[in-house]
Amino acid sequence: MHRSRYSRVLCALLSGLLYAPFAHAAPTDIPSAASFYVPNLPDLHQNEAHPLHIFAGHLSADPDVASLPATAVTAHLYFVLVKARRTADRERILFWFNASCSSFDGLMMEIGPWRVDGKGGLKTVEGGWEEYTTVVYVDQPAGTGFSYTSTDRYVHELDEASQQFIEFLRNFYIIFPEYKRMDTYIGGESFAGQYIPYFSDAVLKSNLNVPLRGAAIGNGWIDARRQYPSFLDYAVKHGIIEENSENYEKGKKAVDECNAALKNIEDEPINVNVCEQVMGVVSEVRNRNVDGRDVCMNIYDVRLNDDQPACGMNWPPDLKNITTYLRRQDVVGALHAQAKSESWTECQTRIHRELRLRNSPSSITVLPRVLEKIPVMIFAGDQDFICNYIGLESMIQAMTWNGETGLGKVETQTWTVGGQPAGTWVSSRNLTYTKIFNASHMVGFDVPHVSHDMILRFMGVNFSAITDGSARIPSSVGDDSKPAFIDDALPAASTPVPVSKTPEQDKAMWEAYYNAGSAAVILVIICIALAVFFWYRVRRRRLRGLPVSANDEEESIPLTQSGPAHDGNDGIDETNGFRGRMGKGKERAEEAPAIFDVGDSDEDEPKSARGVCANVQGNLSTRGIDNVESGCESTSCKNSFNMTNQYLAADSAIRDDNEGELKGPALGLVNAPKSASLRQPEIYVTRRDSAPEANASDDNPGSLYVLGLDLEILFLQEVRNCIAEMLRQYAVRICASAFSLWKTVVKRCILTEIHRVFLLVDEGTVRKYKADLRDEIEPQINELITRAEKGLKGLLKKESLLQVRVEAAQSRSTSRAGSGTTTSNKLEYRRHQMLTKQRERLEEELRQLESEVLTLASASYFFPRPSE
Repeated sequence: MHRSRYSRVLCALLSGLLYAPFAHAAPTDIPSAASFYVPNLPDLHQNEAHPLHIFAGHLSADPDVASLPATAVTAHLYFVLVKARRTADRERILFWFNASCSSFDGLMMEIGPWRVDGKGGLKTVEGGWEEYTTVVYVDQPAGTGFSYTSTDRYVHELDEASQQFIEFLRNFYIIFPEYKRMDTYIGGESFAGQYIPYFSDAVLKSNLNVPLRGAAIGNGWIDARRQYPSFLDYAVKHGIIEENSENYEKGKKAVDECNAALKNIEDEPINVNVCEQVMGVVSEVRNRNVDGRDVCMNIYDVRLNDDQPACGMNWPPDLKNITTYLRRQDVVGALHAQAKSESWTECQTRIHRELRLRNSPSSITVLPRVLEKIPVMIFAGDQDFICNYIGLESMIQAMTWNGETGLGKVETQTWTVGGQPAGTWVSSRNLTYTKIFNASHMVGFDVPHVSHDMILRFMGVNFSAITDGSARIPSSVGDDSKPAFIDDALPAASTPVPVSKTPEQDKAMWEAYYNAGSAAVILVIICIALAVFFWYRVRRRRLRGLPVSANDEEESIPLTQSGPAHDGNDGIDETNGFRGRMGKGKERAEEAPAIFDVGDSDEDEPKSARGVCANVQGNLSTRGIDNVESGCESTSCKNSFNMTNQYLAADSAIRDDNEGELKGPALGLVNAPKSASLRQPEIYVTRRDSAPEANASDDNPGSLYVLGLDLEILFLQEVRNCIAEMLRQYAVRICASAFSLWKTVVKRCILTEIHRVFLLVDEGTVRKYKADLRDEIEPQINELITRAEKGLKGLLKKESLLQVRVEAAQSRSTSRAGSGTTTSNKLEYRRHQMLTKQRERLEEELRQLESEVLTLASASYFFPRPSE
C-alpha cells in the first residue's frame, strides 16, 4: 500500500517536471477581446494626450488541434497589439516578426512606442510605427519569447511555421473581426527574410480573404548564394579589410570554398555549413585586446565593438534592461503572459536547433511569386554586416520577377527626411528597395523617424489627410515631396477642403496648363527665382563668415559716441529719434547706401591710391553729404555737418600738400603698419589726428575715428570690387550702428558721427572664396539655364503645333454665307491670340529673370581664378 502511494507520488513529480514549462498552458478555446486588454503596464509613463491602447495574450496556433487529445499541450503564439494612436487617411494593420527571436525586440527597440528608461521602467518615444498603423508583434514560431508548445511539436520547416501563422490569424480575426477589413501588411527583419515571403504566400493562398497589401523586409537573410560572398565585398568597400592584404587573402579563400560548395547544390539553400565560416574569417581582422578585454567587431553595427565571443549579441545596450523588465512578475501578469512559466528569453537556442529547414527552399524562390500579387519593400541599414546591403543588392539584380531580371533602367532617387539625406530609394515592378544611411541591422533603433517615413511612404499614406503627428516632418523621394502643411494655429475653414483631387479635376487642371502653353515657363521662372534667392543668401553668408582677427583693444572701441544720449543697452536713446540694435550678432541691419564703393565703376578707373581716394570722395559727395546743410535745423545737426566739412577739407588739403601722394591720413585712408600681416584679415581703426601706429583711444569724445588700409595691395582691378563688397558686408555685420547713422544723414539730415573700417584680405582667402563660388554656384546656375532652354524649346514646339491647328481651322471652308470662319474656329482663333499674349508676357518675365541671373553670375568673375 505504501509502495503504491509512493509510486503515485513519484509519477506525479515526474509528470510535473516533464510538463513544468506548460503548467499554465492556455486553453484552446477562443476567449473574448476584453480579456486581452492591457489597461496599463508597470512603470510605463504615457503621453496623456495620446494614450496607448494595448491588447496582449496567447492564441491557439496549432493547425492539428482538433485531432489532438484534450490534454495535449498545443502551440500557442503570443502577441502584443498596439492600436494606432492617430488617424490617417485609412485604417491599416501590420504584423511584425523578429526572425526566430522574440518580437519584443521590435516592440521595445525598433518600431514600438516605448523604450526602457534605464531606471527599471519605460518611456514613450516618437517615431513608432503604431502612430498611424495598428501593429501586432508576434512571438513565433511556438516556443519563442512568451509563445509555447510541447517539445515534440516544435516546427522544423518553413511550411509548418506558415501554417501556425495562418491558424493564429484565423483565431485572431475571430476575436478582433474589425481588423479583417483593414489593409494588412506583414513586416520584419533579419531571418524574417525567410518567414515573410512564406507567410505572405500562405495568406494569399488561404481562404481567409485578408486584404494583404504589402510586405516589408529589413536587412533580411533571403539569398544565401549572393549574401555569403558579400561579407568580403562589404569589408573591402567599408575599409574593414585592405584589398590584397593577408586578411583579404584569407577571406577570399573562404569565399572561394563557399562558392565551390554552392555550385554543388542544385536548389536554393538557406544555410550552408561551409559558408558559415566566411563572416568569421573576414571579421576577425577587428579582433584585438583592449585594456585586457578581447574585443571583436559588432556584426550588427560595424561602427561598434563588442566582447568576444558575443560580437554583437550584447547589442543593443537596452537588451539587458529589457530582459530584467519582462521577467518581472507584475509585468508578466499585466501582459497576460502567465501561461508560459518559463522566464522570457530573447532568442531560444533550442528553437533554432529544431528549425532544421532540410526540406525548405530559400525564400528567394518564393519572393518572385509574391511580387506577382503584392508590393514588397526590402530595406537595409548601411552599417549592418551580417545581412549587409551589398548582398541584398546583388540578390535583387540577379532575381527574376514579373518578366524581367533586376531593377532594369529605373533611376535610384535621393531620399531626404527633415532636410537631411536619409538614404536612396528605387522601385520597379512591385519591388521597392531602400538603403538607409547611418543605420544598423535594426534600422528603427538608429533612425526611428526615417524608418517611420519609409513605411508610411511604402503604404501609400496620403499625407494631405494627416493633420498632426510626425507625418508632418518634411521628406522627399526625388521630386516627390510631402505637401506643405498649414500651421495648426490658423482657423479652420467653414467648408471642408477636399484632401485630394478627383481624376477628372486632375485631367482638367493639366489640360489647362497644356493649352496655355505656359507650364514650362512658369516652372523655369520659379526655379530661377529660387536660385537667385539662395545664391544671394549663400554669397552674403560666405562674406559675413570671412575670418577677422581683432585684439581686445580694437573690439572695445565704441562704434557710437559716448555721452548722455546713450542708454544702458548700447543703443541710442529714443529721444533722439532712433534706437540702436539690442543684442549682438542675432539681428541683421537694414541695407544702407554703399559708402565705400571702391572700384565699382568704370573699368579704366585709375589704379593708383590717388584715384581710389578720389573715387571715395566722389561717392561721399554723391550721397548728399555736400547738400544737407539746407535741411539742417537743429544746432547739433549743423555742428555735425560743419565737422564733416572740416574733415573733408583737411583731407583735401593734406592731399594737395603732398601733391597727390598719400603720406598721411588723407580722406581717412592711412597706411597700415608695416608689421601687419597680409595673410590674415586685420582691422585698423585710428583717430583722425593720430599716426597710424597710435592706439585708438576714447580720450576725446569729439574725435573722429578713421580706418587704415594698405592700398597698394588692392590696386589689382579684379579684386577691388570684391574688397568693396566684403567691406560693406563686414560693416553691416560689425558696424551696424555706424551705417545706421550714415543712412540717417541722408534721410533725416542728422549726422552725429563717422566711423570707417577697412579690411585687409590676403590673396589666398580671395582665391578660396572664388573656388567655392565657382564649384557650388556656377553648376546650379548652368543647370537652371539648361532647364530654361529645354522649357522654351518645349514651349515653342507646342506653340508651333497650336499655330498649325489655327491655320488649319482658318483655311477650312465654311458653309455659312458672309462668315469667313465658323463660330468654333473664331473661338479657337481668339483663344490662340489670348494664349499668344500670355506667352509673350511670360517670356518677357523670363528674359528679365535671366538677365538678373546673368548679372549675378557675372559677379563671380570679380575674383581671380586659383593658380594652376
